[in-house]
Amino acid sequence: MHEEVCGSASGAIETKAEISGDSYKVNGSKIFITNAYEAEVYLVLVRTDPLKGHQGISMLIIEKGMPGFSFGKKDERMGLNGVSSRELVFEDCRVPRVNLLGREGDGLQIVGQALINFAFLGAAAISIGIAQAALEAAIRHAKERKIAGTPIGAHQAIQFLIAEMSLAISAARSLLFQSIFNAENPGPGPAIDTRQAKLYASEMAIEVTNKALQIHGGHGYHKDYPVERYYRDARGLTLHFKTTELLKEDIGKMLLGL
Repeated sequence: MHEEVCGSASGAIETKAEISGDSYKVNGSKIFITNAYEAEVYLVLVRTDPLKGHQGISMLIIEKGMPGFSFGKKDERMGLNGVSSRELVFEDCRVPRVNLLGREGDGLQIVGQALINFAFLGAAAISIGIAQAALEAAIRHAKERKIAGTPIGAHQAIQFLIAEMSLAISAARSLLFQSIFNAENPGPGPAIDTRQAKLYASEMAIEVTNKALQIHGGHGYHKDYPVERYYRDARGLTLHFKTTELLKEDIGKMLLGL
């Protein structure tokens, strides 16, 4: 979804698809695409009618190897390097008209459901997993690391940090489970809780991994220990799909009925 100019603002995308005979001619690019090179099939938002605003955006199924479809540079990221990320480039890319998903103008509606039912909840789950790994590493270190023969976990300050980390993870997990239940049993209102789950879990993961790093002291700042990676990965989840600020804006508008 991301583009160089408009970022993740889907309503402002500039990748265009013009009808040419029995196919669409696509021009534009997408950035920060996870597993871009490894995938074989891509769901791509394109602007099929520049005069209709949000209603002029459609979804095309584009396959690797189609003429005019290539890959740009591979991203070198601060974290989340367990998967690759790369740019997609479309230069007069020919896509058969039968590869239109839904109808013209349905693009944002299709993406909206995917975000609610998968992306937000998935990002929240990943954040919780990172935080849980950081907590377990911190507990292990607090037991094993000794100063003057005493484990650092015997100190009240460390115990407080461990307790705070555990509480934050449990709260995020409960919110995620409730959001999953609500997504499977949707009510009449907007899906606020899925956004809340993603927002809270991603911010929580930064807080927890930061405390885990603090418990490790100087060791946590070195790559010999995993917590520095947990911290970097957690930071990336606050930018994943929608940033913290955009999620807060969404939630605020929903609560205000805007």
